[in-house]
Amino acid sequence: MATFAELEARVKFVVDTTGFRTPINIRKLLHESENEYIKRTFCTQNYIEYYVESPDIEFDGTMTNIAFVKGTGSTKDTITDSDSGFVTDGFAAGQILTVDDSTSVDEDYEIYSVAAATITLKSIGRLTSEAGIAGMTIVADTIPNMVSLPSDFYKEYKVEFGDYILKPLNKSRYDLTTSTQLESDSTPYHYWIEGDYLHIKLRPAAADTLRIWYHYYNTDDTSASPVMPTIDQLKIVDHTLAMLYEMDQKHDIAAYYYNKFNATCEEGRYKYYQKWLKQHRISEDY
Repeated sequence: MATFAELEARVKFVVDTTGFRTPINIRKLLHESENEYIKRTFCTQNYIEYYVESPDIEFDGTMTNIAFVKGTGSTKDTITDSDSGFVTDGFAAGQILTVDDSTSVDEDYEIYSVAAATITLKSIGRLTSEAGIAGMTIVADTIPNMVSLPSDFYKEYKVEFGDYILKPLNKSRYDLTTSTQLESDSTPYHYWIEGDYLHIKLRPAAADTLRIWYHYYNTDDTSASPVMPTIDQLKIVDHTLAMLYEMDQKHDIAAYYYNKFNATCEEGRYKYYQKWLKQHRISEDY
Protein backbone atom coordinates (compact mmCIF):
# COMPACT_ATOMS: atom_id res chain seq x y z
CA MET A 1 0.00 0.00 0.00
CA ALA A 2 1.30 3.43 -0.94
CA THR A 3 1.24 6.11 1.72
CA PHE A 4 0.53 9.75 0.97
CA ALA A 5 4.17 10.47 1.83
CA GLU A 6 5.34 8.03 -0.87
CA LEU A 7 2.89 9.46 -3.40
CA GLU A 8 4.04 12.98 -2.55
CA ALA A 9 7.66 11.94 -3.20
CA ARG A 10 6.64 10.65 -6.64
CA VAL A 11 4.97 13.94 -7.46
CA LYS A 12 7.99 15.94 -6.33
CA PHE A 13 10.24 13.70 -8.41
CA VAL A 14 8.36 14.72 -11.58
CA VAL A 15 7.78 18.41 -10.97
CA ASP A 16 9.94 21.03 -9.26
CA THR A 17 7.54 22.80 -6.87
CA THR A 18 10.06 25.50 -5.98
CA GLY A 19 8.95 27.50 -9.00
CA PHE A 20 5.53 28.25 -7.50
CA ARG A 21 4.99 31.65 -5.99
CA THR A 22 2.91 30.31 -3.08
CA PRO A 23 3.49 27.24 -0.87
CA ILE A 24 1.84 24.13 -2.33
CA ASN A 25 0.30 21.51 -0.06
CA ILE A 26 0.83 18.46 -2.25
CA ARG A 27 -0.63 16.13 0.38
CA LYS A 28 -3.93 18.03 0.20
CA LEU A 29 -3.95 17.86 -3.60
CA LEU A 30 -3.35 14.10 -3.45
CA HIS A 31 -6.28 13.78 -1.07
CA GLU A 32 -8.49 15.74 -3.50
CA SER A 33 -7.26 13.58 -6.37
CA GLU A 34 -8.12 10.40 -4.49
CA ASN A 35 -11.69 11.55 -3.91
CA GLU A 36 -11.97 12.56 -7.56
CA TYR A 37 -10.95 9.03 -8.57
CA ILE A 38 -13.47 7.56 -6.13
CA LYS A 39 -16.17 9.85 -7.50
CA ARG A 40 -15.55 8.74 -11.07
CA THR A 41 -14.98 5.03 -10.54
CA PHE A 42 -16.96 4.05 -7.40
CA CYS A 43 -13.91 2.02 -6.38
CA THR A 44 -14.64 1.97 -2.64
CA GLN A 45 -17.35 0.01 -0.92
CA ASN A 46 -18.56 -0.27 2.64
CA TYR A 47 -21.79 -0.93 4.48
CA ILE A 48 -23.52 0.25 7.61
CA GLU A 49 -26.30 -1.48 9.54
CA TYR A 50 -29.09 -0.01 11.62
CA TYR A 51 -31.53 -2.03 13.65
CA VAL A 52 -34.68 -0.05 12.99
CA GLU A 53 -37.08 -0.44 15.88
CA SER A 54 -39.73 1.46 17.81
CA PRO A 55 -38.49 3.72 20.59
CA ASP A 56 -40.72 3.77 23.65
CA ILE A 57 -42.12 7.25 24.22
CA GLU A 58 -43.98 7.56 27.51
CA PHE A 59 -45.80 10.43 29.13
CA ASP A 60 -43.99 11.01 32.42
CA GLY A 61 -46.08 13.86 33.77
CA THR A 62 -48.90 13.79 36.30
CA MET A 63 -51.71 11.60 35.02
CA THR A 64 -54.39 13.55 36.85
CA ASN A 65 -53.41 16.62 34.78
CA ILE A 66 -54.54 14.77 31.64
CA ALA A 67 -57.96 15.30 30.06
CA PHE A 68 -59.47 13.31 27.19
CA VAL A 69 -61.80 15.38 25.01
CA LYS A 70 -64.23 13.76 22.57
CA GLY A 71 -64.35 15.40 19.15
CA THR A 72 -67.57 16.12 17.28
CA GLY A 73 -68.42 17.19 13.75
CA SER A 74 -65.13 18.12 12.09
CA THR A 75 -63.31 18.56 15.41
CA LYS A 76 -60.85 15.76 16.16
CA ASP A 77 -60.40 13.99 19.49
CA THR A 78 -57.77 15.59 21.72
CA ILE A 79 -55.74 14.82 24.83
CA THR A 80 -54.62 17.78 26.94
CA ASP A 81 -51.93 18.17 29.59
CA SER A 82 -52.14 21.17 31.91
CA ASP A 83 -48.36 20.94 32.45
CA SER A 84 -47.65 21.16 28.67
CA GLY A 85 -45.23 18.22 28.58
CA PHE A 86 -46.15 16.38 25.37
CA VAL A 87 -43.47 17.82 23.08
CA THR A 88 -40.77 17.45 25.72
CA ASP A 89 -41.64 13.79 26.16
CA GLY A 90 -41.19 13.14 22.43
CA PHE A 91 -44.72 12.69 21.12
CA ALA A 92 -45.04 13.51 17.41
CA ALA A 93 -47.39 13.27 14.45
CA GLY A 94 -47.75 9.82 12.91
CA GLN A 95 -47.06 7.89 16.10
CA ILE A 96 -49.43 5.23 17.41
CA LEU A 97 -50.50 6.21 20.91
CA THR A 98 -51.72 3.59 23.39
CA VAL A 99 -53.75 4.40 26.51
CA ASP A 100 -53.92 1.76 29.27
CA ASP A 101 -55.58 1.59 32.70
CA SER A 102 -57.78 4.63 32.09
CA THR A 103 -61.44 4.82 33.09
CA SER A 104 -62.83 4.01 29.64
CA VAL A 105 -60.53 5.06 26.77
CA ASP A 106 -58.01 2.17 26.70
CA GLU A 107 -57.21 1.82 23.00
CA ASP A 108 -54.71 2.61 20.24
CA TYR A 109 -54.93 5.96 18.46
CA GLU A 110 -52.94 7.60 15.65
CA ILE A 111 -51.57 11.06 16.40
CA TYR A 112 -52.48 13.82 13.94
CA SER A 113 -50.48 16.66 15.49
CA VAL A 114 -48.76 17.60 18.74
CA ALA A 115 -48.45 20.87 20.66
CA ALA A 116 -46.95 21.27 24.12
CA ALA A 117 -50.33 21.05 25.87
CA THR A 118 -52.42 19.16 23.30
CA ILE A 119 -52.22 15.93 21.32
CA THR A 120 -54.70 15.95 18.45
CA LEU A 121 -55.71 12.49 17.25
CA LYS A 122 -56.84 11.51 13.76
CA SER A 123 -60.07 10.10 15.14
CA ILE A 124 -63.34 11.94 15.73
CA GLY A 125 -65.66 10.73 18.48
CA ARG A 126 -63.67 7.69 19.59
CA LEU A 127 -62.69 9.23 22.93
CA THR A 128 -64.93 9.60 25.92
CA SER A 129 -64.53 12.98 27.59
CA GLU A 130 -62.99 12.21 30.97
CA ALA A 131 -60.10 13.05 33.27
CA GLY A 132 -56.93 11.04 33.60
CA ILE A 133 -56.45 8.88 36.66
CA ALA A 134 -53.46 7.82 38.73
CA GLY A 135 -51.82 4.61 37.47
CA MET A 136 -52.87 5.21 33.88
CA THR A 137 -50.21 5.03 31.11
CA ILE A 138 -49.89 6.86 27.80
CA VAL A 139 -47.25 5.39 25.51
CA ALA A 140 -46.46 5.99 21.83
CA ASP A 141 -44.08 4.45 19.38
CA THR A 142 -43.46 4.35 15.68
CA ILE A 143 -40.77 2.62 13.68
CA PRO A 144 -38.78 5.42 12.01
CA ASN A 145 -38.62 5.61 8.24
CA MET A 146 -35.47 7.76 8.15
CA VAL A 147 -31.82 7.17 9.18
CA SER A 148 -28.69 9.30 9.07
CA LEU A 149 -26.13 8.54 6.38
CA PRO A 150 -22.50 7.95 7.43
CA SER A 151 -20.17 10.95 7.28
CA ASP A 152 -18.03 9.41 4.51
CA PHE A 153 -21.03 8.55 2.32
CA TYR A 154 -20.70 9.28 -1.41
CA LYS A 155 -23.34 7.16 -3.16
CA GLU A 156 -25.43 4.17 -2.21
CA TYR A 157 -24.86 0.87 -3.96
CA LYS A 158 -27.56 -1.33 -2.47
CA VAL A 159 -30.13 -0.83 0.30
CA GLU A 160 -31.70 -3.78 2.11
CA PHE A 161 -34.38 -3.97 4.77
CA GLY A 162 -34.62 -7.45 6.24
CA ASP A 163 -34.88 -9.85 3.29
CA TYR A 164 -35.85 -7.18 0.76
CA ILE A 165 -33.63 -5.19 -1.60
CA LEU A 166 -35.21 -1.73 -1.78
CA LYS A 167 -35.58 0.14 -5.06
CA PRO A 168 -34.60 3.82 -5.38
CA LEU A 169 -37.17 6.56 -5.87
CA ASN A 170 -36.62 9.94 -7.47
CA LYS A 171 -37.92 12.41 -4.90
CA SER A 172 -38.67 15.19 -7.37
CA ARG A 173 -40.35 12.85 -9.84
CA TYR A 174 -42.60 11.19 -7.30
CA ASP A 175 -43.21 14.39 -5.31
CA LEU A 176 -42.71 12.64 -1.99
CA THR A 177 -44.03 14.99 0.67
CA THR A 178 -44.14 14.66 4.44
CA SER A 179 -47.60 13.14 4.26
CA THR A 180 -46.53 10.35 1.92
CA GLN A 181 -43.44 9.61 4.01
CA LEU A 182 -45.71 8.48 6.84
CA GLU A 183 -48.07 6.13 5.07
CA SER A 184 -49.70 3.28 6.95
CA ASP A 185 -47.36 0.59 8.25
CA SER A 186 -46.34 -2.02 5.73
CA THR A 187 -43.29 -3.72 4.23
CA PRO A 188 -40.96 -1.08 2.73
CA TYR A 189 -39.99 -1.58 -0.90
CA HIS A 190 -38.42 1.76 -1.83
CA TYR A 191 -36.00 4.38 -0.56
CA TRP A 192 -34.79 7.84 -1.47
CA ILE A 193 -31.99 10.08 -0.24
CA GLU A 194 -32.48 13.67 0.80
CA GLY A 195 -29.63 15.66 2.32
CA ASP A 196 -27.86 13.59 4.97
CA TYR A 197 -30.73 11.12 5.41
CA LEU A 198 -31.99 7.96 3.77
CA HIS A 199 -35.79 7.54 3.81
CA ILE A 200 -37.58 4.22 3.39
CA LYS A 201 -41.10 3.82 2.05
CA LEU A 202 -43.48 2.47 3.24
CA ARG A 203 -42.98 2.90 6.96
CA PRO A 204 -41.96 -0.51 8.37
CA ALA A 205 -44.65 -2.44 10.21
CA ALA A 206 -42.07 -4.45 12.16
CA ALA A 207 -38.53 -3.88 13.40
CA ASP A 208 -35.69 -5.24 11.24
CA THR A 209 -32.16 -4.55 10.03
CA LEU A 210 -31.54 -1.84 7.46
CA ARG A 211 -28.25 -2.32 5.61
CA ILE A 212 -26.84 0.38 3.34
CA TRP A 213 -24.04 -0.59 0.96
CA TYR A 214 -22.29 2.55 -0.24
CA HIS A 215 -19.25 4.03 -1.95
CA TYR A 216 -17.30 6.28 0.38
CA TYR A 217 -14.94 9.23 0.29
CA ASN A 218 -11.75 9.70 2.27
CA THR A 219 -12.91 12.30 4.79
CA ASP A 220 -9.60 12.51 6.69
CA ASP A 221 -7.08 14.73 4.91
CA THR A 222 -4.49 13.91 7.58
CA SER A 223 -4.68 10.15 7.01
CA ALA A 224 -1.45 8.31 6.27
CA SER A 225 -2.68 6.35 3.27
CA PRO A 226 -5.43 6.51 0.65
CA VAL A 227 -8.60 4.50 1.28
CA MET A 228 -8.93 3.51 -2.39
CA PRO A 229 -7.76 0.03 -3.49
CA THR A 230 -4.00 -0.40 -3.42
CA ILE A 231 -3.80 -1.38 -7.09
CA ASP A 232 -5.05 2.05 -8.16
CA GLN A 233 -3.34 4.35 -5.68
CA LEU A 234 -0.58 5.49 -8.03
CA LYS A 235 -3.17 6.75 -10.50
CA ILE A 236 -3.94 9.79 -8.39
CA VAL A 237 -0.41 11.07 -9.01
CA ASP A 238 -1.40 12.04 -12.57
CA HIS A 239 -4.34 14.12 -11.38
CA THR A 240 -2.17 15.86 -8.77
CA LEU A 241 0.49 16.65 -11.39
CA ALA A 242 -2.20 18.04 -13.67
CA MET A 243 -3.42 20.40 -10.94
CA LEU A 244 0.13 21.53 -10.16
CA TYR A 245 0.95 22.30 -13.79
CA GLU A 246 -2.41 24.04 -14.17
CA MET A 247 -1.54 26.32 -11.25
CA ASP A 248 1.85 27.01 -12.89
CA GLN A 249 0.09 28.05 -16.12
CA LYS A 250 1.65 25.14 -18.01
CA HIS A 251 -1.63 24.15 -19.63
CA ASP A 252 -0.27 21.79 -22.28
CA ILE A 253 1.51 19.65 -19.68
CA ALA A 254 -1.54 19.81 -17.40
CA ALA A 255 -3.76 18.59 -20.26
CA TYR A 256 -1.43 15.62 -20.82
CA TYR A 257 -1.76 14.47 -17.22
CA TYR A 258 -5.50 15.17 -17.11
CA ASN A 259 -5.95 12.99 -20.20
CA LYS A 260 -3.95 10.17 -18.61
CA PHE A 261 -6.07 10.42 -15.48
CA ASN A 262 -9.33 10.50 -17.44
CA ALA A 263 -8.34 7.36 -19.35
CA THR A 264 -7.54 5.45 -16.16
CA CYS A 265 -10.85 6.59 -14.66
CA GLU A 266 -12.76 5.15 -17.59
CA GLU A 267 -10.96 1.83 -17.19
CA GLY A 268 -11.48 1.86 -13.42
CA ARG A 269 -15.18 2.69 -13.69
CA TYR A 270 -15.78 -0.31 -15.96
CA LYS A 271 -13.63 -2.61 -13.79
CA TYR A 272 -15.41 -1.74 -10.55
CA TYR A 273 -18.84 -1.78 -12.13
CA GLN A 274 -18.21 -5.38 -13.21
CA LYS A 275 -16.87 -6.26 -9.78
CA TRP A 276 -19.88 -4.89 -7.86
CA LEU A 277 -22.29 -6.39 -10.38
CA LYS A 278 -20.71 -9.82 -9.91
CA GLN A 279 -20.92 -9.49 -6.13
CA HIS A 280 -24.56 -8.43 -6.39
CA ARG A 281 -25.42 -11.51 -8.46
CA ILE A 282 -23.62 -13.82 -6.04
CA SER A 283 -25.42 -12.31 -3.06
CA GLU A 284 -28.80 -12.85 -4.76
CA ASP A 285 -28.01 -16.55 -5.29
CA TYR A 286 -27.84 -17.21 -1.52
